[in-house]
Formats: sequence, C-alpha cells, structure tokens
Amino acid sequence: MIINIWFVILAQGRHQRSFFASLHFFRVQHHDFPMTLIGIILIILGLAGLVAALRPARRLYNISGNQHKGWGFLLSLITLFIAGYLSYLWVLINIDAGLFEIVVASIFFGGGVFVFVVVRMSLQTILLLQKTIQDKDHQANHDYLTGLPNRYPFYHKIDKLISLSDQKFCCLMLDLDKFKIINDTFGHADGDHVLQVLGQRLIESIPKKALAARLGGDEFSVILPNTQSQDALTVARSIRHELSQVIHIGSCSLIVDVSIGISEYPRDGDSRQSLMKNADIAMFRSKKQGNHFQMFF
Repeated sequence: MIINIWFVILAQGRHQRSFFASLHFFRVQHHDFPMTLIGIILIILGLAGLVAALRPARRLYNISGNQHKGWGFLLSLITLFIAGYLSYLWVLINIDAGLFEIVVASIFFGGGVFVFVVVRMSLQTILLLQKTIQDKDHQANHDYLTGLPNRYPFYHKIDKLISLSDQKFCCLMLDLDKFKIINDTFGHADGDHVLQVLGQRLIESIPKKALAARLGGDEFSVILPNTQSQDALTVARSIRHELSQVIHIGSCSLIVDVSIGISEYPRDGDSRQSLMKNADIAMFRSKKQGNHFQMFF
C-alpha cells in the first residue's frame, strides 16, 4: 500500500512538472510574439522607404546631363536592398525574434529611411541647381523689361543662318519714333510699360520661325529666316500695324509709330555686321523720309 501511494505521488509530480513546463512554453511563446511583430513592422517600414526611393532615383537617372552610371548603380543597389529586406522579412515570420533580430530589424528600418531621405534630397538639390542655371541663362540672354531675347541670341541666330550660306534671310531694324517724348512727358515707369506692350505686340505680329529681339533702348530687331525682301516688307507692314495700335496710360491714349529698315542676305551683306549696318542705314533713311519702311539697295 505504501508503494502504491508512492507511485501515485510520483505520478502526480510528473503531471505537475508537465503542466508547469507547458505553462512556461506558452509564456515564452507569447512573450516573443510582440518582439517578432515589432521586427516585422520595422522591416516593412524600412521596405516602404526603399520602395518610395525608387521613383526619385529613377528621375535622377533620367535627368539629362546627369551622371547616369552612378545613379543607375544606386538604382540597382536599391533593388537589391529590397530583395534583401524581403528575405529577412520571411525569416522573421518563421522564427521567434529575440533582441538580436530586433536590433537587425532596427538597422534595416534606419537604412530604408536613410536611403529615401538621401535620394529625395539629392533630387531636390539637383532640380534646384538646374532651375538656378536655367534662370541665370534666361537672364543672360533675355531683356529683363520686355522678356524678349537680347542681342546675344540675336547675334547667334544671324551667325547660324550665315553658316548655312545657301539660305536667304532678312534682317529688320526697328526704331520707335519720338519715344523720348513719351519718357519726358509721362516718366520712365510709363515709358517702360509702353515698351512692354510693344514687345508683346511685336512677338504676336511676326511668323513663328522669326526671332524678335530688343537690342537696347527703343531699338528692336527681327530676323526672318528663309525670307526675301518683298516678303519681309509684308511682315514689316504687319509689325507697324500692330505696334501703332492705341496704348492707354491712365486717362491718356498714345499711338507709337515705328521706322523699319530691311536688309537681305547675301544681297545686302555677307556678314552679321554688314547686314545690321545696312538695315540701320535703311531704317534711318525711312525715318528721315517718313515712309516707315525702307529696303537697303
């Protein structure tokens, strides 16, 4: 009987040890589950940063004139990182994460955020630099008041047309009649307004392939590619018609007239200097004679 009681006690002891062991295992499993979940969340967030970095990295790669090889290498690295993050995410899903796995997941999270921030800031910096360069280039090649090209694009256009040699074109020099009286009467602010209005009208009155420029003061010029003098005379009439429309300054109405001189390449000059000089001569001749248009020959 004593032996039977002993076996009962042993059986109960084994049962109790089995119960406590199961309880301990249950606690361990539920203790590690939040750690695993934290690790998974960190990896997913880092992965989101890498995926978000793909678009700006692709834009950096496609920017004209940029270092394509370097940004292409970065794009490849981000793709490899994404594959690595997915692999580690799969590992976390199938194990009970501990402190080490959480530390690694935190590093992965920081890496994803870092890549996104660096790529995003790089894109913003390069776009800002490009805009600054474009603005500087525009300021260097355009008149600040009217927005028209200045003398430098004008010179370049003539030189380019001359280099083609087999193409006729015309150079028009324009000078506003008695514009000084407007400045003296209304002031330079209203005079600037008049120049802005006339500059816009000049653009609207010339063919699309033509180039209008403000050379300075009240002097403008137009280049008409693939055009002979008779066709240029038609354009000159259109220009005068548009520019001589009424301009309102406060309660006053102004009509500004213009004198236009025309030279044709290569008949009236075989260089930029000679073409502009002869167009100027024709313009002063038209101003003196009061006939508004004058061809040089």
